[in-house]
Amino acid sequence: MAVILIMSCGAMGAALAQLLVLAGHRTLAELWAANSAGPAAERVSVVASVLPPSEATAFAAEFARCVRDAAAAKGTTAAAAAADEGDAEEKGLFLELNAVAPATSAAIAAQWFAPPGGGGGGEGVGDRWTYVDGCIIGLPPVFGDAARPSLDSLVHNPAVYLAAAFDVAAVSRARDLLTAGGWRVRVLDGGGEGGLVGATKALKMSYSSVAKGVMGLTTSAALSASSYSASTRDALARELAESLPGVAQFAERQMRNVVPKSTRFVGEMEEIAAYVGATTGADELAALWTGMAGLYSFVSRAKGNEKGDEIDSTLRSFGSRVSAELELRRQQQQQQQQKE
Repeated sequence: MAVILIMSCGAMGAALAQLLVLAGHRTLAELWAANSAGPAAERVSVVASVLPPSEATAFAAEFARCVRDAAAAKGTTAAAAAADEGDAEEKGLFLELNAVAPATSAAIAAQWFAPPGGGGGGEGVGDRWTYVDGCIIGLPPVFGDAARPSLDSLVHNPAVYLAAAFDVAAVSRARDLLTAGGWRVRVLDGGGEGGLVGATKALKMSYSSVAKGVMGLTTSAALSASSYSASTRDALARELAESLPGVAQFAERQMRNVVPKSTRFVGEMEEIAAYVGATTGADELAALWTGMAGLYSFVSRAKGNEKGDEIDSTLRSFGSRVSAELELRRQQQQQQQQKE
């Protein structure tokens, strides 16, 4: 049984932690606080960071500090502490699963988790912990029977991608542990033993640019059409259902999530902008995602006040309108099939 710290404040981390508990592991997410961070860092063998992008770097730095402080309190180095525990050959696993750009992941890895002699400026814990680059794609796990959840009753499970940063064997260890813990794990080539860190982050940034990009474009269209007139809004919903049914189905499911998730999306859009700018060299493409960050920032700033309630109500209403149009289209198709 592994003792695993799931550092998360959202639905995804909580649901993934639940899978690990069902598989017999112990999670210590509740122990990470100002007065218990040090003890938690000492007690765990695996850390999974599942945070808003803006918090990823700060948590990695705080975790590394706690590991160093714990070792110093014992009057020994982190490597010697590991040897004392009989676990010198098997380092802890730090799984960086946040939606950050490859460059951000590479910076975290180099600063705090590089192997001895590989950098870190004295701040790192690479002699005790190994860094695994990762990302999560999909919605949180869903159980067929939420009242009695079990690994056998999973009806949806997001994909967790892993890639090596410095130690290829560490990815295999992480894959085996997490797969046995109910996670759906896929391993990407890339990184490892001096290679390029960030393969999974590039995947996440590319995927999110589609998923959150469509959400942002639909949000802009829905707010604009709804503000102009109810007839414009209804016509837009109808046209999406008829000519872009995939987008319509997406809007039907996601419009209710825009306001609640907008704050987290701001940082993710900023990371996408950095990724796109670095990989394409095109400032114009990066500016697209800076603008998308601005859209989600506009929504986020309105949360908790009358304007935010108005935006949320407008988007939910549009989602319901689209849903009604999709249902009407389904009924029409059924009637046509019956005639044939």
